[in-house]
Amino acid sequence: MNGHILIIGGRDASVLKPASLGIDVTLFQLPYMLTKSQESIASQVVIFDSIQWEGAIQAARDIHQEKPFNAVVSFWEWGLEIASRIGVDLAVASNPLSAVLVSRDKLALRRLLHSKLGEQVRYQECQTLEDLLEFASLLNGQGILKPVAGSGSAGVCSFVSQKEARKAWDWAASVMPPPFIAEEFIEGTEVSVEGLTLNGHHEILAITKKETTGHPHFIEIGHTIPASLDSYAIGAIKAATVNLLNTIGHREGPSHTEMRMREGKPVVIETHTRIGGDQIWEMVEMVYGRDQIKETCAHLVGIEYLPPKTVACVAGIRYFMIPSGRVKTVQGIEDASRINGVIRVSLNLKCGDIIPEVTSSQFRRGYVLAAGDSTSSVHETLQAAFSRVKIELEAC
Repeated sequence: MNGHILIIGGRDASVLKPASLGIDVTLFQLPYMLTKSQESIASQVVIFDSIQWEGAIQAARDIHQEKPFNAVVSFWEWGLEIASRIGVDLAVASNPLSAVLVSRDKLALRRLLHSKLGEQVRYQECQTLEDLLEFASLLNGQGILKPVAGSGSAGVCSFVSQKEARKAWDWAASVMPPPFIAEEFIEGTEVSVEGLTLNGHHEILAITKKETTGHPHFIEIGHTIPASLDSYAIGAIKAATVNLLNTIGHREGPSHTEMRMREGKPVVIETHTRIGGDQIWEMVEMVYGRDQIKETCAHLVGIEYLPPKTVACVAGIRYFMIPSGRVKTVQGIEDASRINGVIRVSLNLKCGDIIPEVTSSQFRRGYVLAAGDSTSSVHETLQAAFSRVKIELEAC
């Protein structure tokens, strides 16, 4: 085997890839995320009802004593901190804990950017509703409130008045308790930047154009790689991302950084020391032939990895945003799947399903992934696929 890696959590996409390189995989996993495929490739699986870092560290110590790890990794949001803590405890390769912690705390990140880079985004820690209302009274425009440790747009809500600020507080509090972070809203094109860092060297692999539902919750509904930007914007985004990753001390593995272009200049919204969700990682592979997971793991165990060939010039994904109700019929999925350029139609629906209101990314029920020679052709393919899928709902 080509080394031994401990993987903390994750779906098949991130768990199966290292094993395909001939790497011995030990997996710490939650019961509901474990699949037969994961069980088949892992030499050892340890199941946790809830992966807490204290228990995970002791379990890792026991295994490491018998069969030492070369590295500890996670490509799953909720496993990043645990992986870094185990890496520190065992003194094996992992991403620095400080980088992971600051990237997972929106308030800590904003403070760091202000102290190190002189960031000019106005923000306020909000322990109470009164903190938010005071901040809202100082804004001359739109603000946005977020849970400090949230992800997938959960609890995110913008506001333009004191009345809306109160609603935003209630929305965020329905997801998790304070503290929250309130920021001025940055107008402009929204992108994400997909990176790969090996031994502290940052490589920008892709810039993704993002589409959201807009005010007030900004739930992501689509992505296109590459983003259609001029050379100046691309250069500025790449430079700002490298500067950011150096500032937080990111050293090993993928990164996913969200930015908005304000008056032609990139402004950091947040960053993550993991792959981008919503199949962004897959689109990076399709368009640029770069596999962030395999390249990270190969580097950490010291083996050679040859990236795959590209399969498309442009890739795009769009999510079904289905109104609430009970599913009566679903038709057209096979027809949509046969359209030239469609890579996959994934729609987790069956008759009788109750569809709740889409309040964050986790409540989306499916997507269409497409590829083509141009941005316009990919968008046309996506539109054609969506027109074939018919979902009939009834009140419930």
